[in-house]
Formats: sequence, structure tokens, C-alpha cells
Amino acid sequence: MNADAVSDLVLAVVCGRQFGHHLRHRPGIAVAVALIGLAACLGVVHFSGFAVASGPHRFASLVAACAAFPLLAWSLRWPDDPVATQRRSAAYWATLLGAIGVAATVSGVEQWGQVVPGAAAITILWTMLHARSRMGILGAILLLASFGAAALVPPQTLSLAGLSRVQALHYLMAAALLALAPPWSRSLATRTA
Repeated sequence: MNADAVSDLVLAVVCGRQFGHHLRHRPGIAVAVALIGLAACLGVVHFSGFAVASGPHRFASLVAACAAFPLLAWSLRWPDDPVATQRRSAAYWATLLGAIGVAATVSGVEQWGQVVPGAAAITILWTMLHARSRMGILGAILLLASFGAAALVPPQTLSLAGLSRVQALHYLMAAALLALAPPWSRSLATRTA
């Protein structure tokens, strides 16, 4: 197992913990982290040298980018909405957003998978600033930093603290998810108007 696979394993473990904790009371967040966690699990296999997992990992990552991050933003911004509080609504919207994202990408709008999570992260930052949640603001900044690392750092180069672009993305995203929806709290860290 190489360092990229280890970073995806850390992200998968964080997502698994988040999913187990939030499924009952905050299913919107649980579904979002489940999608991210699925991509991370496939990433562990892919980065461990199994080329057959490359396509499924890319597909799951695209679905996570187009569905999980908007669902996470929605669930944090409107914590009492059915999308945030009901499993069926969360799953429905995740499926719909994922299908739109895949269709847009296949149709030639390749930036869709980058613009959508970026817009979701900005929405999360705005929500956390409005709520004056220090941990939430930190989480949103870490999420934006993870996307920045993925978009701006050239492949195969070292970025933050000697990490590759892939590792920086995974570790920053794991830290962001822990700060945005701490598994040790039962209530939302946000107060929205």
C-alpha cells in the first residue's frame, strides 16, 4: 500500500465513522459522506496497484463531487429540511444530482465536476460564517484548500508538508469533514436564520 492509498484509507475511515454517527439523526450528511467514502474505498484499491479499479474510482469520485458536496452543503445550510433529515429525500437528491453530474460530464461539460463542489464549499463557508461557527469555518476553509490542492498542484509534485496532490486532497478533505460535522456532537454546529 503506497502513501496515496493510505491517504484514501484515512478518508474512508473518517467517512465510515461519520456515516455511522450521522445516519440516524442527520441522514443528509450520512449519505454525502457515504458517497465520498465509497470513492475513497475504491481509491484505496486503485492506488494499491489494481488498475481495474481506476475506472470505478474515477466514476465514484465524479458522483461524489457532483452529489455529495451539494448534499452536504444543503444539509448544513438547511438542517431541518427533509433532504437533511430524511433518508429517502437525501438518497433521492443524491441520485438526481449524481445523474445530472455524470450526464453533464459525458456531454462535454467536463468542468461540472469541479465547479459544483467548489460552489458547494463556498455555500458551506457562507453558512458557517453566518452561523459564526469557528469549527465550521475551519472545515469550510479546509474543504476549499483540498479542492485547491487538487486543482492547482501539478500531478506527481509535492505540495503541503511533502504530500502529493492526491494525499493533500484526501487529508484536507478528511479534516474538513471532521470539522464540519463532528462525529462527537449530536446537534448541528450551525445556527441558520
